[in-house]
Amino acid sequence: MKLLWLPPLLALLAACAAAPGPASVSGVIDSGEVLPRRILENSASSQFVPGEVIVKFKSGLSVQSVGALEAGGVHLAAVRPLAVEGATLYRAGGLSAAQTLELVRSLSARSDVEYAVTNDLAFISAEPTDPQYALQWHYRALNLPAAWDISTGTDGTVVAVVDTGILWDGDDSPRTHPDFRGKVLPGYTFISDARAAGNAVGRGLGAYDFGDATSGQPSYHGSHVAGTIAAATNNGQGGAGVNWRARILPVRVLGIGGGRVSDIVDGIAWAAGIAVPGVPNNPNPAQVINMSFSGSGACSPLYEDILSRVAARGVIAVAAAGNENSDTARFSPSSCSNIITVGATNLRGERAPYSNWGSRIDVMAPGGTTSTAFSVGAQMVQAGVLSPLRDTRRNAFNYVMYQGTSMAAPHVAGVVSLMKGLNPALTLETTRAILKASANPLTAAQCGRPDAADCGAGLLDAAEALGNPAATGPVAPPHQGISCATYIAAMFVQGDGYDFDKSMEIIVDSQREFTDFTIPNLTPGTYTILAFTDFNGNEQLDPDEPFGISEKDVTLRAGQNLGNVSVVLLPFTLEDSGGQSSRR
Repeated sequence: MKLLWLPPLLALLAACAAAPGPASVSGVIDSGEVLPRRILENSASSQFVPGEVIVKFKSGLSVQSVGALEAGGVHLAAVRPLAVEGATLYRAGGLSAAQTLELVRSLSARSDVEYAVTNDLAFISAEPTDPQYALQWHYRALNLPAAWDISTGTDGTVVAVVDTGILWDGDDSPRTHPDFRGKVLPGYTFISDARAAGNAVGRGLGAYDFGDATSGQPSYHGSHVAGTIAAATNNGQGGAGVNWRARILPVRVLGIGGGRVSDIVDGIAWAAGIAVPGVPNNPNPAQVINMSFSGSGACSPLYEDILSRVAARGVIAVAAAGNENSDTARFSPSSCSNIITVGATNLRGERAPYSNWGSRIDVMAPGGTTSTAFSVGAQMVQAGVLSPLRDTRRNAFNYVMYQGTSMAAPHVAGVVSLMKGLNPALTLETTRAILKASANPLTAAQCGRPDAADCGAGLLDAAEALGNPAATGPVAPPHQGISCATYIAAMFVQGDGYDFDKSMEIIVDSQREFTDFTIPNLTPGTYTILAFTDFNGNEQLDPDEPFGISEKDVTLRAGQNLGNVSVVLLPFTLEDSGGQSSRR
């Protein structure tokens, strides 16, 4: 049969408004195990061998007596006993990852089983191959190699860098740094003063970094920050980024002489997808915003206002604490409440001597100190943070060590973006709690303060943060708490096809294994009952989405209310369509 949802959805919905008919059909949609398939597959925190499970039986049970198992209709054959007493490896052929997880759940519920687990796979740590990665000590200080074993990023994650812009002018432009090719989305310049912007117009599309952050001297500050977050990784040059797959959204708010709060607030709003008067809407709203800048004075109501709106949209803002070796409460936006505030540590994991401190610090991250050095082979290297830059004198792209809380914040923004990729629903408060819970506290001596609390929760551990169960959200048990739209249609049989004008469709919210349905107001005649569950929300049937058709057509007489119709859903494959134009 052909795909039966090819007619426009509106055509079927229009049919629902037709004159009432004298018949109806009721029944149940049997989702079996396919409703939670997508969620179960995504819930696995590690990779495993489909169809293989390890079962440890409770003491006193003879393992020889369970050489084969039966669970949920699946036959499991014993492969071999393991070194752990009472534990045996079992195998069943042809199971998917989701079916294997269901099998583990079923076995774990048995009274004679102490535990059942998947046969997980282990891999060499996912460390980058970039030639200068060895110089990026700051990633190992965050335990990022272990975090990358959990996730190197998720396509579609966007991190806004509200800063001086970026060395990117289109992927094919000679003004684009090689480590930003394919990584950057078109940005916007919010600097109102054309002189400060270093161009003829001030505000406008594009966010190219002219290297003019504060004094007119080359700095390329925003590029350095962006490189830490998401520089191209494993591309044979330069160093790595925290998130290998995220895209950077450059928002230029700082130019010659710094930036004005009026421009910065507009830039923050636009980055989060909030409309800004006189500016085109942002087509790529960010999930995370990095703000590596600081001004004097406590957080103003203006900052609090826009940052509360950003947080309400589920966007997480990360800010640098500042470099004055002073109380963060005296600076903004780092003292604001609706952000994650980051202080800086050095090579030894101590608070860097320039880093601000105080009760408003949430966590610490490497900011480096270029006055100290460490050895890489026979080479002594500055212990700053390495990231992409440009050598103005030689007119060449390069990689430079900078220091500052400006360099610490993008480490945290990058980790938060990895977390957002795993669980897009993460809020600011949940993320803050996860970061704090996963941090390694500094002592008062390491913090360089009478009270260690002046360094917040301590130095962030990226692997602990990504491994926190709250980072991926609670795993829904089978057939509970899972909500997907299921489309159910009564297709009026007309010859070898269907009469769509007499057909009727309803949409139900499927949350259980069995979903009751009733399609009212049907014209008397013969119907085929079809259904599919829309996993991705695109309102059409796609491969691997649950699809089913009634075993037999049903014939309705005038005034009849026919019940007990069952439709069993199974994963749809393109082969199901058969390339035929007829209905059967």
